[in-house]
Amino acid sequence: MSIKLRIPLFLATVALLAVSCSDHQVSGRYVSPYAKSILTDTSSVEYRILTAYDMQQEETGTIAVIGEPEETLVLSEYLLGCDNFSNINGSAVPDGLPDFSGEVIVPILDVANAPYKGYLNAGNEDLLSEINVRNFVAAVDSSCYLSAYDEDKIVTKTRSKMVVLSSSLAAAYGFSDVDTLARAVGGGIPVFSTVHSMLSMAMSRKGEGLNLGIWTTKSILGAGVYSIVFPKVAADMGIKNASYEVLCPESEGTVLDRFLEFIDRYKAVGGEGRLSSIVVDDPSVDVDSLRMAVESVMNMEHDSFLLYKSVLADDFMVIDPCSSVAASCLSYLRKSNRFTHRIAYPDVNAYVTAPCRGLGDDAYRGDGSFADQYKFGRESNSGVVTFAVVELKDKYMPSELRDMMIVKTPKIFSLYVR
Repeated sequence: MSIKLRIPLFLATVALLAVSCSDHQVSGRYVSPYAKSILTDTSSVEYRILTAYDMQQEETGTIAVIGEPEETLVLSEYLLGCDNFSNINGSAVPDGLPDFSGEVIVPILDVANAPYKGYLNAGNEDLLSEINVRNFVAAVDSSCYLSAYDEDKIVTKTRSKMVVLSSSLAAAYGFSDVDTLARAVGGGIPVFSTVHSMLSMAMSRKGEGLNLGIWTTKSILGAGVYSIVFPKVAADMGIKNASYEVLCPESEGTVLDRFLEFIDRYKAVGGEGRLSSIVVDDPSVDVDSLRMAVESVMNMEHDSFLLYKSVLADDFMVIDPCSSVAASCLSYLRKSNRFTHRIAYPDVNAYVTAPCRGLGDDAYRGDGSFADQYKFGRESNSGVVTFAVVELKDKYMPSELRDMMIVKTPKIFSLYVR
């Protein structure tokens, strides 16, 4: 399955602005009803939380990672252990110390509201944006709920000094609102997403003339994530001449087989020119194995591989979500001198969203989670708080999430699962 998205950037930008021409607009950017209510209601709790944030006082703040549970956990686990740069001078050379030494990573697992695809299926994109904004405000807040049964926040927590949206869907339906609020009333809190970081890395390598391949899933492909985000990132970076193809290999073979299928699909949809990089936005792909597969293709002299090699630029690069976000965060911390300067290994404090009680019997399944009809059909900007951010405890984790953590995120599992 593939979609050709080779749209001239100025046309795509105009199209996005046309969609944004509504009452909810800030600097030509669409703002959802909930985000607009925060911007305009200076008496709201959310407004007070954001305006109370003091960037100059938050060097000891945490790095929040927000989104659907698995993506958030995997990215958080990566940030806890990655060593891609020198901690002394920032050069791209491992030095034996975790890159985020001294920092505290705060995953906020959105168990209550996942999966995000359900909001798009229901045509409820504004609610998805509201969910991401609420989680962002919770990350910046200095307190949270003890449990979803409480009406007041009684648990003290450290504010986050930067926020990462781990979901690709949130990058398209949430990032704009969160970034707008961060800039307008949040004191300039830096906001990143996996998609924005990957595209920024790809564009910073090539710039004008970029020809990018994007390997993603059917879900992300169908949501139009890159048709929304790509033009915005390109415009922000001043790039006017760039193209991309979004493809979804369906083979169940090896990573090499799937990569070759990706190139076949690129050619089949009329892809022109050599690919500068490939952005991997598919959690089923082992990125290390893909890099090895690419290297084998680049070094293969057999005639059957010549056609594949001819599609790849000499400096072709595999770009993945985790290392891209890590590079974005480290670059910000270094340029702004906002490291904690605490001598310690990276630490983690985890939180989770839980459904509030008292919303009516039709709102819940037997296990207390939201029923799908209620979850995806809630009215946005209703003023009703339907979920709370609480400290992660084993009782809030579905069994399948617990099983996933054993395999993919053992560090966080050892700290939070009993």
